[in-house]
Amino acid sequence: KAYADAIFGGGKNKHGHGANILYKMLVLWEESMAETVADFLRDPARKNWTLVVLAGGFHVQYGYGIPKRAFRRIPHAYSIILPVVTEVPADLKDREMEIQPVSIPLYAADFGWKVEYKVPPKNRIRLGIRIKEDGDKRVTVVSVADGSVAEQMNIFKGDILLSLDGEEISGVEDLVYRLQAKTFGDQVFIKVLRRNGETLLRGTIQEAKTD
Repeated sequence: KAYADAIFGGGKNKHGHGANILYKMLVLWEESMAETVADFLRDPARKNWTLVVLAGGFHVQYGYGIPKRAFRRIPHAYSIILPVVTEVPADLKDREMEIQPVSIPLYAADFGWKVEYKVPPKNRIRLGIRIKEDGDKRVTVVSVADGSVAEQMNIFKGDILLSLDGEEISGVEDLVYRLQAKTFGDQVFIKVLRRNGETLLRGTIQEAKTD
């Protein structure tokens, strides 16, 4: 709780919620995630499986959060691997988060994974669509923005996105991740499923005309 108070500032956030409410929300969130982990480990069919949980570092470091909450439900061996930025470039020092340090007599993680401090690109690649994912990880177009790349490609509301550049799309996150590897001017090929069958569409990634 002391660590959460240090992060949240002990006051109120922009929505007017006090730190204590934010802490309770955090606990509920982590208990829910821990229950998902425990459900997986309790399943006899997964007895010989290895579970990898990807979560924000705040939810796992020092062992509290998801690890300890899951362990209370079902004892098991686990390791924590925490990405660590060891050096912030001088021109990005003003982006560092300032918190009041809290003394915690525990290792933050079992293993540290050294990573670079990176700032996401200002102009993210977007097709200009709102999408949803069903239980089978099929991605369906909910709406198409006027003047967008998707509109120029003749992507329509209700289209199911099957593949990007010949590779199957396995969920919303997969599509977003792969689009960020593109640059403006790149051509993309997207296969969609409609009532009348599959259609292959081609387009060029361009900067959005409006925000």
